[in-house]
Amino acid sequence: MRDILEEIGSLKGQIASIGNKITSMEDKITSMEGRMDSIETEVKATREDIKTLDNRVTKLEDRILKEHELTREELKQEIEYVYNELGNVRDDLKYEINNLTLKVVQNDNEIIKFKKIFRNAK
Repeated sequence: MRDILEEIGSLKGQIASIGNKITSMEDKITSMEGRMDSIETEVKATREDIKTLDNRVTKLEDRILKEHELTREELKQEIEYVYNELGNVRDDLKYEINNLTLKVVQNDNEIIKFKKIFRNAK
């Protein structure tokens, strides 16, 4: 009988030990659940941050595209203006060269006349 009582006492100790282990495991599971909740919260926050950053990047891309288009248009207008001005300068130079050529020819004709007058005067 004593053996049975000792055996029962040993079993009670083992059951108590198993109960303590189960309680410890439950505490660890509860702790893990808390960490998982924390990780889920961080993942959600990270997703929101990514969405916010994506929106900002999209806005920046749109702004860059608009600025690029504006700059392109401004450069196009400046190039057209410079091209037109160069055309005007070219036309002015042609006019001035033609006038200069005409004056040189007139001067040459007058020099020829003076030479004739001086030759006849001798």
